[in-house]
Amino acid sequence: MTFNTPTTKNEMYEILQQIFYYYRIQRQADTDVTLNELELDRMTYTPMTAAEITAKARTALKSAQTEKVLNYKKKISDEIAELGEKVTLYGAQKTAAEAAARESYAAATLKAEREAVKRGIAQSSVVIDRIADLQTALAAEITSIDASYDEKIAAAQARITRLQSDLAGADTYYSQVFSYEILAEEDKIKDDENKLIREIFKYNNGLDEKEQRAANSIITTTRSLELRYMNIASNFFTKDQLVEMGYYKDAIDCVCAYFDTLAPLTAFQQIAHDTKVAIYLDDYYSNVVYMYRSLADE
Repeated sequence: MTFNTPTTKNEMYEILQQIFYYYRIQRQADTDVTLNELELDRMTYTPMTAAEITAKARTALKSAQTEKVLNYKKKISDEIAELGEKVTLYGAQKTAAEAAARESYAAATLKAEREAVKRGIAQSSVVIDRIADLQTALAAEITSIDASYDEKIAAAQARITRLQSDLAGADTYYSQVFSYEILAEEDKIKDDENKLIREIFKYNNGLDEKEQRAANSIITTTRSLELRYMNIASNFFTKDQLVEMGYYKDAIDCVCAYFDTLAPLTAFQQIAHDTKVAIYLDDYYSNVVYMYRSLADE
């Protein structure tokens, strides 16, 4: 077999392996064992855009914010309705009070007129003045009743006007509050997303480490299998057959081609502990070691 002259130990190993395969395994069926590399699925995540984050925040808060506005409007509407009932009640009470006052003064006037008739002074100035006084008092009481109830009605109507304004501006009132809530929710979503991205990065890094350990294990296992197979394959031919085929000659020539480039002592120290060379050279290994030992001793 023709081969290149090795200039490094690794080249020597590669050529020895080529020689080994050429002589010892050429008649055998393909026995290569392929160990599949570990490939784990990575987790992927596409970060949301600013618009998507805002939309998600609005969706998350929409129910609570809508309920808040509806409750606020209902509270105002209920109070407006209650005040409207009070205005109606005040109007009825005012009318009733006025009627009661007129009835009371009408009875007092009738009584005064009857007494004047009994006493025979019906047309006297005293009776006339008494009736005038009663009419004046009635007018004053009617004025007092109207003022009292009108004040209550005006206060209630003023409150209704303010509440109607609040009701009309409810959406505007809450819009600014809700905008701050949305901003806070966006920050929370961003924090959660950043946390998820960090967890995915950590998870994928863990997969990288697992695949690297698996790859290293495959390399170690492959080398071990190669050496074991070399030991097994050496039984396929007898040593005499390998000698006749030229295996040992080529193997020794390859080994010497490299170690001859070293100082004799260095060559001896290295080859004396080289288990790989020992496998390739079999029984001839000790002879080659002895040769370099002799050269080193000279």
